[in-house]
Amino acid sequence: MTSSPVASSAQPPRPNTVFRELRGQLSPAEFAAAVRRAGREIGERVSCDARYVGRVEAGEIRCPNYAYERVFRHMFPGRDLTALGFTPRQAVRGRAASRGALPPSDTPYEYPIPPEPSDSPPGSGRPMREESDVQRRAFMTGSTATVAAASLGALGTLTGDAPVLPRRRPGEAEAGAVEDAVRLIRTLDDRHGADGLYRRAARQLRTAYALLDAGTTRRSTADRLHAGAGELAISVGWLAHDSGRHQEARSHYAEALATARMSGDPALEAHAFCNTAFLARDTGRHREAVRAAQAAQRA
Repeated sequence: MTSSPVASSAQPPRPNTVFRELRGQLSPAEFAAAVRRAGREIGERVSCDARYVGRVEAGEIRCPNYAYERVFRHMFPGRDLTALGFTPRQAVRGRAASRGALPPSDTPYEYPIPPEPSDSPPGSGRPMREESDVQRRAFMTGSTATVAAASLGALGTLTGDAPVLPRRRPGEAEAGAVEDAVRLIRTLDDRHGADGLYRRAARQLRTAYALLDAGTTRRSTADRLHAGAGELAISVGWLAHDSGRHQEARSHYAEALATARMSGDPALEAHAFCNTAFLARDTGRHREAVRAAQAAQRA
């Protein structure tokens, strides 16, 4: 596959020597396990592995997403992104466009939020879960209907602005599809950036809330749908935030917060307030950022 002119002329990544020094004598796999443990300490589920550590140290990841940022700053108190060797977030807005062409579709994607993070020792043989080529290609290049069918399965087909839902009431399959959509969106954001994903992800969010409106027969399913839709709203809000759509991001975070309060989900509420605080900080509303952060601590 030939490279595009934009990709060919791009500057090579600059190794993150600061992050390498912070790893110290730990192997990449051991350091990745420490990152996952630190994430659990603060309620962040990240699936850092040796490959991710290698990409950071090689400079391929110029700035981590907010979840990783919170974990790294928990591990190394007093250090901001620059002190960790990363590029300031404001300098990498719209990074997908600046990187040029997307990598080949057979490039594997790691999951930032796996079902069961593992601290298995190096060489244990446990493989990282990967999305299929069909899902990746459909989400990045396919039509809206193909994206929904390949990437979201039971979540239903999206046509225009109106979601086409299953004739029966939503059940466990639909709840699982919403959760899978959150994982897939976060995976593709880590790899490609937010700008090209936002509109498709926003359509999926409308479908998730349409499923909520359709009602369920079991309380446990309703709880899963509320939690999944709320996390999806936060993910879509982050895509809006990272691509410079600040008003849309604010709306999505408010939607997630409302969902959390209606369903009595304190973890979702705290997550929504955390992202709201980051958005307020990035847009110069510093007092609001402090209040949102305090609200997250109380949730």
